[in-house]
Amino acid sequence: MKIILVSPRFYPAIGGLERHVYSLSRELARRGHEVKVYTTTSLTSRDIPQLSKKLPFMNRKEKPAKLSREDANDGLLVRRLQPLFRFWSLLIVPELPLYLFKEDAEIFHIHGYQPFTSILSALAVKIKNYKNKVILTTHDIQIAESLPRYCHLLLDLYNRTVGKLLLKLSDTIIVLNQADRIALTKMGVKSKKIVCIPNSIDTEFLDPQNVKPEDLTKFKEKHGLKKQVVLFVGRLEKRKRIDLLILAFKKVIDSFHDCSLLVVGPDYGELQYLEQLVLELQLSDYVVFTYALNDVELLKAYAMADVLSSASEQEAFGITLLEAMAMKVPVVANAWKGMKYVVRHGENGFLIKPGDIDAFSQNISLILNDEDLREKIGENGREYAMKFSIQKMTDDIEEIYERLYHD
Repeated sequence: MKIILVSPRFYPAIGGLERHVYSLSRELARRGHEVKVYTTTSLTSRDIPQLSKKLPFMNRKEKPAKLSREDANDGLLVRRLQPLFRFWSLLIVPELPLYLFKEDAEIFHIHGYQPFTSILSALAVKIKNYKNKVILTTHDIQIAESLPRYCHLLLDLYNRTVGKLLLKLSDTIIVLNQADRIALTKMGVKSKKIVCIPNSIDTEFLDPQNVKPEDLTKFKEKHGLKKQVVLFVGRLEKRKRIDLLILAFKKVIDSFHDCSLLVVGPDYGELQYLEQLVLELQLSDYVVFTYALNDVELLKAYAMADVLSSASEQEAFGITLLEAMAMKVPVVANAWKGMKYVVRHGENGFLIKPGDIDAFSQNISLILNDEDLREKIGENGREYAMKFSIQKMTDDIEEIYERLYHD
């Protein structure tokens, strides 16, 4: 079967959507499908020219990465197109619909409800032949409540116009959690059109047995980490609310002086603010920032962590929580939408009322202080994470492909 996937970004870009498309495309190619991924040359939202009120009216905060425009490997072809500019989720890639209009495939699988690449793709595919099969994986249909009011007004406008059209053009819609299923039905989408398939992780790679004890010792020494470690993994952006995690950690070290907070992830404009906050709280000896780690180093980070914590305000699923569980690491996370469907409170981690710094610090301290509890929750997490293998996810998505193809 020939399958075309469309994603606003792709590996080596970092994020839940990017990792999902990367894993899915590789597994589909491994199973013998002819797979092509259309994506952009962007790695972050900061390397694309953005609309501005100041001259030259489009500014770029970071230099674009030097990525090959086309890669082919083991049955998987990745074609990267140049974005012209962006405003909020309106990522304008003029080449994309032109390329897709020329494509013939059994399945067109589009990723992302809000990225403008999705509606451009769906329109091109359906204009060529309305019988073409389009699948949309939404990934996230909501935004953080703390964002400015104009962002919510823009989303409401998008939902009523572009989003409504995108949902109508999609033959099947995949959501990552039940909250998004309910939200879509309220937006008028028929329930039979919606399928819930959670994200996946590589449970074979994410295994504590893949890390040697001496590697952990070297990792701690390299990054200057103390005996116990609280870990955060993700993009350094405002909606991740790493500032709240730092404030909670300040309370943690009142009882655990031999403890570090390790923050792993690329800077999306928050690093300078977070570093200043660390200085103000006199935590420079306790908080360590690293940029994005490669997979092997990230595996070590998970393996040596005592607890992973996330105060994020916007997650469709929370893939890093599941990755930590696979490595037998207990998690403490905001009880916000997607994460509520990953964490089983008291079993594989703890869910905290969003913004409750005291509860965050108390539950992190509880895990750090009780080795038996830490091991029990870690074992439960590993058992739970095994249900979310790449193979299981791909089986479910392949089933949708086959059904649509034979309709």
